Amino acid sequence: SCTQALSKLREGMPVIAMDPRLNRSPASVKAIEKVLQLACECVGPIRQSRPSMKECVEALWAIRKEFKEGAQLLSSTSQRSVDLLEMDARRKRRNSLGIEGETFSFLSA
Repeated sequence: SCTQALSKLREGMPVIAMDPRLNRSPASVKAIEKVLQLACECVGPIRQSRPSMKECVEALWAIRKEFKEGAQLLSSTSQRSVDLLEMDARRKRRNSLGIEGETFSFLSA
């Protein structure tokens, strides 16, 4: 429930407030924190201190943009790690087969 999620945020545990089916990453955890903080502002006891719908929409779009940028950065970093692992595996395979260098010459029979 919303009350439980907000209490978990106040306790410093936004991840526990996340749906377990969601993909957890640093970017998604940060987005959840920001959405829950916005929710806290929206249910504040003093009406004048609550954000307007326009402010909520702007905040949600900013959270979405930041999440997408963070997810892309994480994705590109992960892909570079995979690429490096694949290059290392190819190098080890060539070395185990006695193949030297990066270029290959093929001669037709």
